[in-house]
Amino acid sequence: MPRFILTVLVFALCGGVTSVSAERNLTRPPGTTRYAAMVKQLTALADFDKDHSKRLTLTSLGQSVKGRSLWMATVGHGPKSIFYLCRQHGHEPASTEGALAFLDTLVKADDDTPPAHLLDAVTVYVVPMANPDGSEVFRRHNSRNVDLNRDWLRRTQPETRAFYSALLRLHPTLVTDQHELYPDDARPDFTETAGPGSGATPEVIAACDDAQAVVQGALLAEGFGTVIHQVTDTHPARLAHRYISIVAGLPTLLFETNRLPGRSVGSRAAAQEQFMLTVLRDVAGEREQLLAEADAWRAAHPPLLASRHKAFQRPTGKPPVTDIQEKVSD
Repeated sequence: MPRFILTVLVFALCGGVTSVSAERNLTRPPGTTRYAAMVKQLTALADFDKDHSKRLTLTSLGQSVKGRSLWMATVGHGPKSIFYLCRQHGHEPASTEGALAFLDTLVKADDDTPPAHLLDAVTVYVVPMANPDGSEVFRRHNSRNVDLNRDWLRRTQPETRAFYSALLRLHPTLVTDQHELYPDDARPDFTETAGPGSGATPEVIAACDDAQAVVQGALLAEGFGTVIHQVTDTHPARLAHRYISIVAGLPTLLFETNRLPGRSVGSRAAAQEQFMLTVLRDVAGEREQLLAEADAWRAAHPPLLASRHKAFQRPTGKPPVTDIQEKVSD
């Protein structure tokens, strides 16, 4: 066997063993939202909305293997739309917490405030907990021991079939797929999109590239640093962000927050929520304003101070996402 291939296999296997071991030691962080509490919170928000803004609709897209409803919250009535897919992996709680906070902000915003007027331009679809069965027992896979984010090509599970059907029906302007890195992954928060060579259309690649650059600068201006990755290979598109952008033809942003010791769920959830708001502002037509805010932040922060932001920064002990590292690109 050629030495290069052997080295790649050893690297991948060792990384996989370490990551699996780290995941086995995970326990549910105190205070994180379980399925029943999420449903209660969404229902309470809908009840509030009936007497106030009348912006929120709750829809069940289907059921999980164990019969839990796959809830989607719809807010706004704009001609453009965003589909936020959160927590395909049950043991990655930050996107659920960020999504619930994001929805609370949108529903309770006064009519004359910025979050509310964005909803005149964009309809927001949010799935706060895509894997309720896995979330309930705090594990990565669903009740059939299937990794939902590896099931998009075949769609053998009721969860992935439900989300794909919703995407076909809604045909959103942009899709997000929100995750957290393995517990032992030392990389900073990042976005990943379809790039040149991925098989996506030039239009999708351009839309992904533009959105990714805007999001990176805007998050930095709000104190959350990210790095950028792109898919540049033609491996089977079984991950959601690959499949949706390359096969379904919908621009998609993967967003990952890191979760090594030292960074709380609350901190990670804040990054997830800010990511969601930034994407909304961009799609709603505030791209130039976001770019201006990013330029102003950079002008006010010399390079030596630029790393002092809220995002938890760690030495990058692993290389960037590559073709052979699909396992760590959720």
